[in-house]
Amino acid sequence: MKAKELQSLALEKAQEEARMQQELLANQVGDLRLALQRAEQQQARKEDYLREEISELQQRLQEAESRNQELSESVTSATRPLLRQIENLQASLGGQTASWEKLEQSISDRLVEAQAQLAAAVEKERAATEDLLSVKCQLASLESQNSLLRQEKVRLLALAEAEKSRRERLEDESSR
Repeated sequence: MKAKELQSLALEKAQEEARMQQELLANQVGDLRLALQRAEQQQARKEDYLREEISELQQRLQEAESRNQELSESVTSATRPLLRQIENLQASLGGQTASWEKLEQSISDRLVEAQAQLAAAVEKERAATEDLLSVKCQLASLESQNSLLRQEKVRLLALAEAEKSRRERLEDESSR
């Protein structure tokens, strides 16, 4: 009975730990999904902003090129600052794009890690379920053995009682 109780307590503890781990991982996955969603929304807003900026920069570039074309005949030196400004703006845009790509990769990596943790938790839960089934089978076997032993005990007690009665009867007959 003690072994049965210990097995039952161990099983309940293992189930509780597995449930708590699963809830923890589910919460982490939920948090990561929210973070990813927020980052995607921010990225979408940033991309819209960058598209507008690119469009504006392209428009400015076209305007600068047309002005450059007009001024190139008369004043060559006037175009150099504009070209430097365009190059700086293009470099800035490239840096911002690279930064957003790194952020997106980081969030993707965290999501993959969370999914791996969730898969591990699911595997642990499956193993715990298999252990539970094994313990239940052992428990059923022990209960069956216990039932057989009780039946044997009842039979032996009845046999002992019959032998006791027989001995008393023989003693009575012997004394008579």
